Amino acid sequence: MSDSHQKQHYDKVAVNHGLSALSSIKDHHIREAELKYINFCLETYGHQGKSLIDLGHGNGHTLKTIREKYESIDLYGIEYHEKMYQLSCEQNIENCTLWHDDMISTEVLKKQKFDFILTERSLVNILNLKNRPKVCEQIYHGLKPGGLFIMIESFSETWIKMNEARNEFQLEAIPISHHNKYLNEDTIKIFKKKGFEEIEHSFGRHYLSTHFYITRVWHPSIRQSNAPMDNSHFSKFFTKALPPSIGEYSPIQFRLFKKTE
Repeated sequence: MSDSHQKQHYDKVAVNHGLSALSSIKDHHIREAELKYINFCLETYGHQGKSLIDLGHGNGHTLKTIREKYESIDLYGIEYHEKMYQLSCEQNIENCTLWHDDMISTEVLKKQKFDFILTERSLVNILNLKNRPKVCEQIYHGLKPGGLFIMIESFSETWIKMNEARNEFQLEAIPISHHNKYLNEDTIKIFKKKGFEEIEHSFGRHYLSTHFYITRVWHPSIRQSNAPMDNSHFSKFFTKALPPSIGEYSPIQFRLFKKTE
């Protein structure tokens, strides 16, 4: 997929969803879980007087939500797509500096140091795989010594497991969105080689696994063809009834890395 096609996609997202919390994904539970994980990281590792930059901040909903909960943290964001950046400016987030820039080449991460760097399904938008080491370098330089990289990204290994589970019910594989290229464990090797240490946390890397199995495997296998699928009562009930982190069926993983120096 070309950059022009990706631009068309996010221009459409900006028009159709505006400042909505569901701008980047339609699943309410996933959005809530992502924000819960970010809060977990800030509460666990401290947020008072700290700084956080969101790389690929979209319409700014996540930054606005962080600001509403944490008054003392300095917030920053970088967004490449112009219309999404314009929407983020409309959020009027207090004590938050936003740049219309590219995380691959931005000078911001070379000139400033941050306590936290966050990516929330934005690294998957880097379609040229040769740019992943460049982004790793950028994140490394942008973190303070001991700083934390909060990674919320989709991985091909667990996407494959999800589709293997679907195949058991003779369901077609769910393709990767045309504007994405999922990460894999080779990507993690790039970060570790650079000088990142992965932190295993109690929130759970595969926190969304149960929800993905319910909504992408179980429910589709039994529902009537004309029955509602998105945010259904079935999905809401069993997501609440069953514990999270069962198995490894969610492409979206919650990972955490520390800059070692």
